[in-house]
Amino acid sequence: MTRAGYSVSYLLFLALMTAVGMSWEYYSPGFAANSSTGAVFCRELLSSGSDDSAMVLMFMIMILPFIFRLARFRYPPKAVETSVFAVCVLLVIGALYLASLDCAQVFYTAFVVPDFMLLAALVSLAGAVWSIYRLRT
Repeated sequence: MTRAGYSVSYLLFLALMTAVGMSWEYYSPGFAANSSTGAVFCRELLSSGSDDSAMVLMFMIMILPFIFRLARFRYPPKAVETSVFAVCVLLVIGALYLASLDCAQVFYTAFVVPDFMLLAALVSLAGAVWSIYRLRT
């Protein structure tokens, strides 16, 4: 694949993660946890877990690397662009980790329930890492 192809795939992955961050609260049933009776959604809990959905909003931060890549579409990524992307990825992973400390089981929600929006965001996260790696080499 050419540099333009990797740039397009990288931009699409970032755009999908941003879209999931903006719309997950409205179109997703929310995080779930596995129990003996099946899936228990965190939104149903009154004492805790109802704010876990706010952690997915962190995917909206992927608009920053999107803007960097859009501005430098024809050129290979510089260290600044890669660093901004790395910080954004670490923030997203940290937010998902924080959600998992309370009620949410991220991979259970994405792959077992399944929540296709969260699944798309997680797959896009891996795809974006792969795409920027290929752009750098």
